[in-house]
Amino acid sequence: MIDVHTHVFPTADEGGSWQKAVGFDPVRPGTVEDIGPRLSAAGTELAVVLIFPRSLVELQARRAIAPPGTSDAMLRAQVAERLRAWNRWVCELTSRDMRFLAFIGVDPNILTADEMTAEIRAGVEAGASGVKILPAAMRCYPDDPVLEPVYAACVAADLPLLSQSGMGGIPPHGPRGPFGRPAGFGPVLMAHPTLRLILAHLGRGADEELVELFAAHPGVVGDTSLRLGSPHDDEPWDPASVRGLIRRLGPERVLFGTNYPIVDPVVYRERFHDLGLSSAERALVGAGNARRFLRLPGPAADGVVRRPTA
Repeated sequence: MIDVHTHVFPTADEGGSWQKAVGFDPVRPGTVEDIGPRLSAAGTELAVVLIFPRSLVELQARRAIAPPGTSDAMLRAQVAERLRAWNRWVCELTSRDMRFLAFIGVDPNILTADEMTAEIRAGVEAGASGVKILPAAMRCYPDDPVLEPVYAACVAADLPLLSQSGMGGIPPHGPRGPFGRPAGFGPVLMAHPTLRLILAHLGRGADEELVELFAAHPGVVGDTSLRLGSPHDDEPWDPASVRGLIRRLGPERVLFGTNYPIVDPVVYRERFHDLGLSSAERALVGAGNARRFLRLPGPAADGVVRRPTA
């Protein structure tokens, strides 16, 4: 198994604070020490760690408590340094722990176009394997021009980009509804047909939009995070519905993801096997598609998936 969607934190306090901020009661600490045994128990050999940029929320919080006369430029610089520090941390983690791949975060509310480009280039040099954006937290649609430098930098560096997608997210929404609607990625993929785009949550709540997007753009893929059950669900998850969606999208275009620490990788592994997919489909979604899309080498003689070496 390869899990393309996890969030890991240096301390349990930070992991708990993040879970509260995104609307979940913390039930797992979100640390390396906690996720490691869970990955082993789930049979997960490699996990993508996503830096979750909530920089706009942090900037607004700093504005609320800043002493009179504090410039907005100073507050933005402070938040930008925090974001860069998170990116450095995740790259350092993955450089010493081969179970993980780093996807760094950027945010156009905090970084200028040139700064985002520079941050992505610095991430590549530090060993980052991809980039993460979150339209719902950034309060901008995927086709907003402010994100153009991110797409261009990812294409230039041949880096995969993972984005939140779907009808959920943090209100208020914009004039076109939730910021992560799958339809918003259509113009992006038209402008950047070689962009290696992963849409998290399989367009949660907008299945038909996602199916249309996939039909029009054969290079985009999605992940199963929060689609095999979530604490936000009002009703039990429906394996038949998720199985049907995967087959409509194409089993070769769906990657396994969890969203740890919100969910337990062990539980998600069990639910994945409860989907009723064929063995060939399970092989693709469970690891094969991620290996191809992230351009990882195949399993070694001992069966372990390893990252490419420089």
